[in-house]
Amino acid sequence: MEAPSPPDSFQQSMNVPAEGYRTSIVIKHEGRMTEVLVTFSLRQREDGVATYAAPCPRCAAGEIVVPVRLTADGGFAEAPACPALCLDCEDALDAILEPETGPAIGDEPGERATLGKYLKAMSTRSWD
Repeated sequence: MEAPSPPDSFQQSMNVPAEGYRTSIVIKHEGRMTEVLVTFSLRQREDGVATYAAPCPRCAAGEIVVPVRLTADGGFAEAPACPALCLDCEDALDAILEPETGPAIGDEPGERATLGKYLKAMSTRSWD
């Protein structure tokens, strides 16, 4: 006997940042989000897990893929945990929100000040 089929699709309401966000100040402080209804369609079912996919609600070019564990009757074992953005949009927002890091220091001390430099400078100084 074949296992019952999971739903062909489900909808999820999500709040996503608007496409126009370009700086961390706007994202963090203006708080403007767009509420969208995203429809996830069944892509495949294998070993008690159904995989659903939907276009990214922010860019529409990427895709959000969600695995969902199924019960014996084909229903969802728990509510799907859907990311709000595709990986490209998440990476773009992370790049805006995370501060740029400085150049790597490397293994060589370079021109860093050391205690030896200060001691040498103090020993040659006259204290009259």
